[in-house]
Amino acid sequence: NRSRKRFFTENCAALPEALLETELFGFTKGSFTGAFRDKAGILELAHGGTLFLDEIGDMSMRMRTKLLRTLQEGEIRRVGGEEILSIDVRIISATNKILEDCVRKGTFREDLFYRINVCCLEIPPLRRRKEDISLLAKHFLKEILRRNVQCPRLISPEAMEILEKFHWPGNVRELQNVIERTVIMCDGEIIDKDTLLMATTHLGADNGSKFSHLSEKPGEQILLEEALVLSFGDKTQAARRIGWSRPKVYRKMKSYRIPRNFGKSLD
Repeated sequence: NRSRKRFFTENCAALPEALLETELFGFTKGSFTGAFRDKAGILELAHGGTLFLDEIGDMSMRMRTKLLRTLQEGEIRRVGGEEILSIDVRIISATNKILEDCVRKGTFREDLFYRINVCCLEIPPLRRRKEDISLLAKHFLKEILRRNVQCPRLISPEAMEILEKFHWPGNVRELQNVIERTVIMCDGEIIDKDTLLMATTHLGADNGSKFSHLSEKPGEQILLEEALVLSFGDKTQAARRIGWSRPKVYRKMKSYRIPRNFGKSLD
């Protein structure tokens, strides 16, 4: 019944707490400096429809408490306002954290977890669904071809085999990056093994070799590389994701010979 109704999205990790609060709940005129008029929030605008909250695991504790009350009561109040508004919104949420672990550690509200965890869809990392790699690689190549007709049209079986054997710490985004980078480096109509290996060396000092030898890496190294990719090379953020100290991240990077710029965007 909601399929034809409005659909909104919000990234909980991308906004400071105060701004996220006004985006979701709206505000009234004069409630803070710069509030020159009343503004409806996304929860109010999505009435009857759907709101997708991305990275809900990064939402502040105060905002989680406020969201829980909204979900329980079906009511909101704009920031600075007194009127209570009834809403009917379907909430879809996503996170890269394991919320069950966060609940056990006390960093995520248990009552909110059970409120949002009605139907759970777990998307495994790309390395655990190898059968998707060729489909995604062909899809990304097709998307590039649609924007630029002068680009390769096929991926050779040998190159595809390399893609399917790689562990992809950066998941789908890393695969997309590799396809786009290889297209730039390719002169012919087919992406072959040599072109792929030449292009992937630009991801980092050691990345070309890790594509070529395809050896199994220790789980700790894979965990660290995934955290660095997800944090765009930021060592402090990577440390927080894993639960390590920043010096430990540097020690492990040196131990596993991970380049200092690993995970950073080259755009």
